[in-house]
Order: sequence, then structure tokens, then C-alpha cells
Amino acid sequence: MNLRQLQYFVTVCELGSFTKAAERLFIAQPSLSQQIKRLETDLKVTLLDRAPQGTLPTAAGRALLPAARDILLAVARAEQAVHDARTGQRGDLQVLTVRSVATGILPPGVAVWHERFPKVVLKIKDYPHVEAMEAAFRDGEGDLAIGPRMSFSSADMTSIGFEELILIAGPDSGLPTDAPLSPADLKARHWVLFDNENGLTRVIRRICASAGFEPLATVWTRQVETALELASGGVAVTLIPDNAVRGEYRRFARSLTPPVFREICAYSRPGSRYLSDAYIDILCRTRSQLSARADLPESYSLT
Repeated sequence: MNLRQLQYFVTVCELGSFTKAAERLFIAQPSLSQQIKRLETDLKVTLLDRAPQGTLPTAAGRALLPAARDILLAVARAEQAVHDARTGQRGDLQVLTVRSVATGILPPGVAVWHERFPKVVLKIKDYPHVEAMEAAFRDGEGDLAIGPRMSFSSADMTSIGFEELILIAGPDSGLPTDAPLSPADLKARHWVLFDNENGLTRVIRRICASAGFEPLATVWTRQVETALELASGGVAVTLIPDNAVRGEYRRFARSLTPPVFREICAYSRPGSRYLSDAYIDILCRTRSQLSARADLPESYSLT
């Protein structure tokens, strides 16, 4: 028993004629009769009775008819639901990201998304660091992953823009405020570092190594917000994304010379991805607090 046979059976019952049913279904009558016969053979019953007044369902046919209609209706609803989700008329889009991107880059695009796809819920799940997001995406979670450049061999990558990583140093840090800061100026400083799985710690170590020293850790934390609070309070210095610094904390932010940037990318799964592509397009258009490659300064460091 298959869906086509059920459709043929329901159509014959509704029209009371093999001839009329074949015309509506755009098939030859012998083919229609053959499919009905196969259905009857599978179910081991006679479903239709060719009476003088027309073709009528037997007792078994009458028992099958409402169930067959329900099945066909359920299939039609399922196909419509998939179509609506694929074309953005309903459903959801699951986005994995890191917390600094979730708070500093994604918000402007949410209003644009809601205006364009009012019935599609945007589900954003943020992670404390990129490794956790990457692991979740590799395990099959999310439709999209948005964060620093990673190495997904099975995902399609689109560059969204570049975020600057800036130094946060409190008023008692002793660092000059009237001159550019180079990595060498940070040699004797204590640092707020992140856990070893956090990509920012690797960036800090790489920058310090370029000046010939290892960063001195005073505090370890998992949260960018905690590092921002500690560094601005003068406990130590740290390096965080520019888009994560707001309000009064801006006065403690310093760019390095040359400035340090990292690329923010969107990773989508292959296949049908109308909504994923639409969201990536919105991000590229809004690009909150990100720089396009063409807008980067002449001299910069990319990490």
C-alpha cells in the first residue's frame, strides 16, 4: 500500500467512476484499475464494487476511506509545513554563536530579520568560548554557527567582517595614555586571562610572544564580562573584542599598534538553506561594529 494507491482509491470513491477518476488524475484507466487491484491484493479485500449506478466502496472500502483521507491530508499538511519552513513563512532558525558576538554583533540584525520573516523564530544559543560552539556545531546542533574563523570542512563559510581586539587597562595600570601602545609596552603587565579553551587566551599569548615574552596571569576567568570588569578596575590588563565594550568601560579601551583584528564568519550546513542564506545576507548588510576588509587600516595584525 502506498500514497499513490490511496489517492487513486479516494478519487474513485469521490467520483463514483473509474473513467472520471482517470481523467482527473491524468492517467489511463487500465493503469488506474491495475493500481486499485494491487491495493486490494495487498489488503486481501475487495474495496470497490462496480454497480449499475456507479462504482461504490464495499464495506471494507468504507472502512478504509476515512483513514485514507486522513493519511492524504496529513501528508499534504506535512508537505506544506516543510514548504513554509523552507521559504520562511513559518518555523525557526537555530543560530550558534559566542557571547561577545551575540551581544555585540547580532542584535541590529534581529529587527531586520523580524521584519522580513515575522513568523520565523530566531533561536540564538550563545557559548562562553568558540571551542564549545564549534563542538556543538560539529555534533549537529544549529543551522548556523557564527564566530571567529574555524576549520569546518563540511560547512560553507561566509566572511561577515572583522572585529578589533582592544586592550582594557584601568587608570592605575601605569600605561601611557598619550602614545600608541605596542605589544612590547605590555611586557611587565599582569593579565586577566581566559581558560585555555578560550580563543582569546591564545590570541593574547600570540601577541605577547611576538614581543618576546609570556603574559603574566593574575586572574583566570571564563567570562568576557568578568575580564572587562577586572581590567577596568585596575587589577590587570586584558584583550577583548571591541564590540563587547560599552558605556563607561569605553574610557579604559586602547587600540594596539598595529591594531589587532580577527575575522567573524558564518558557517552553514550544505543543502537546502534558504533561511540560513537570508540571515547571513542580513548580517553582511548590518555588520554591526565590524569592519569590511576594504576598511581595515593599512597596517594591522590579523589573528
